[in-house]
Amino acid sequence: MDELTFRDYMKVLFRQKSIIILCIIVVNLTVIVGLKFKTPLYEASVKLLISAQKESESPYYHDITGFQNTQLALTESEIVISRPVLDRALRAIMPYKPINDYMGYERRFASPLKQEWIDYQIKKFNEKLDTHGLTDVQKQSYFYQVALNELTKNVKVEPVKDTNIFTITVTDYDPISAAIIANIISRSYIIFDLEQQLAEMQQKYGEKNIAISQLRDDINSMTQKLNGQPLDNVEAIGPASVKIVEQAYPPIDPKGPKKIIILILGFVMSIFLGIILAFIFDYMDQTFKSPEDIERVLGIPFLGNIPKRNKLIAFKSVTEQIYLLMKDKTFKTLVFTASHKGEGVSTVCRNVGKYIASAMGHRVLIIDANPRQNLKKIKGARVSGLFEILEEKADLAQCIQKTEDNLSILPAGHATLNPNILLGSHHMANILKQARDKYEIILIDTNSLNVSKDPLELANTVDAIVLVIAEGQTRRHAVKSALEGLKSRKATILGAIINKRKFPIPGFVYERV
Repeated sequence: MDELTFRDYMKVLFRQKSIIILCIIVVNLTVIVGLKFKTPLYEASVKLLISAQKESESPYYHDITGFQNTQLALTESEIVISRPVLDRALRAIMPYKPINDYMGYERRFASPLKQEWIDYQIKKFNEKLDTHGLTDVQKQSYFYQVALNELTKNVKVEPVKDTNIFTITVTDYDPISAAIIANIISRSYIIFDLEQQLAEMQQKYGEKNIAISQLRDDINSMTQKLNGQPLDNVEAIGPASVKIVEQAYPPIDPKGPKKIIILILGFVMSIFLGIILAFIFDYMDQTFKSPEDIERVLGIPFLGNIPKRNKLIAFKSVTEQIYLLMKDKTFKTLVFTASHKGEGVSTVCRNVGKYIASAMGHRVLIIDANPRQNLKKIKGARVSGLFEILEEKADLAQCIQKTEDNLSILPAGHATLNPNILLGSHHMANILKQARDKYEIILIDTNSLNVSKDPLELANTVDAIVLVIAEGQTRRHAVKSALEGLKSRKATILGAIINKRKFPIPGFVYERV
């Protein structure tokens, strides 16, 4: 097998350009729609230090220092997302994000396309609630639970490796809200820690200890600051065993890559995907696309290409090739056929005959042996033709129509008997013998092999057969099967023509690759 060249690869790309263009359009539209459906998310983080130093001298807190840093951070991480901490935080967040509008919250920041989708979801959700017949109190309880679940999902707690530090990161559609919620959760966690200290000291020292009063004051003070607004750094540290070392501030950019980067990557990937699909589709295409396919798959001579937009001049190379082979082998009669309908047999036969008659000056007779679909009705009239002659209802000389200098046509006429039997009869051989005496070249247009066996009946009566193959139309195994049928009748195959040939590479590109 010949080594593939760069031009061969370019042919595949240009031949499958519709696949590549479609892939680029679909992928990029998908990316654009996906970006429209993706509402930007912002992350704000609070950094906390586990000091394990409390106002009480409880052995419990001294013992904590004996744990590994990672265990401490993981333990505190679980406490941050516990129900007591998030319950208090959620109640403080409600002024910013009402729980009964948790589904509509994203709508304020979404694209118009996503807003339509959110409205649809809200409508379906409300219909679902109505079908359950919930009371207002039950709905409020349900909304609260859903909002709590959403808050838990949007909070991420991560320990910093080999330190006593961990971070609380909150994701939200609004950068300001993200910072406020992160600060609220961290302070809610501080309050929870102070409450644990208070409970320990109450059990150990009773209610009248001055440290207990101080802890209550600290809890009340921190509760008043549970609004998420930034505090003075010293004030933010607080008296708890966990210190806020860095408060959350509104982020500038949303999380994730920028949209322009995604669009560029989507465009580049769509090109690569389109190229891959182009080669896959081209490999899976089992039709004939090149002269190499004819010679490699069928093992017969290639006679030439006929462009899809054919004019008489386009038949020059093919006709000259056919003429030289016929002259070399002293052939006078040729049958044109194809494996399937629609491959342009009649057009090829007619134009080859026209070119031999007009450009080469030979007397040519074109015989239409296809009664099922005539080559052409002469001047639209119903005329007698080949099959009337075969049925001995007309004379050859009377039926031949001269269309131009050196070119005559014998119409098919109308068959009342089986055309297969008529074409295989000795009458057909007599007609061809009479025609040979008067014409130098005789071309016979027949039906396709998948429709009838007419070409097979003529296989031993004519000198040779030309197979017409439309590019990208008929699968290789079908043509190969048709060719085997001709060879079984010991027919002489002159060669094959690729009809409706498309030259995908533009001329200015073809000359440079």
